[in-house]
Amino acid sequence: ASNQDVKEELIQDVKEEIIEDVKEEIVDDVMVKIIEDVKEEIIEDVKEEIVDDVMVKIIEDVKEEIIDDVKEEIVDDVMVKIIEDVKEEIIDDVKEEIIEDVLSESFAYE
Repeated sequence: ASNQDVKEELIQDVKEEIIEDVKEEIVDDVMVKIIEDVKEEIIEDVKEEIVDDVMVKIIEDVKEEIIDDVKEEIVDDVMVKIIEDVKEEIIDDVKEEIIEDVLSESFAYE
């Protein structure tokens, strides 16, 4: 083999090595990009899940507050009803007492 042949073979080998190196770098870059994209997607998914969980918690808290408010209103309504009933009973008792007093006084004069 002549000097020229050896030289061309060396050039060809170096060219092939460079091509292989460039291919590997491109593959590495692509892999890094894919990994970053997947990481971003995972981060977004996790953020969405966190937001969902927070919303569920807020909804549960609000539900609890509403339930408590409704319970308080029911208790208030029941108390008002009881007070009205008791008031009616007291009024009736007082009326009866007044009638009895009036009747006993009118009989006392005779």
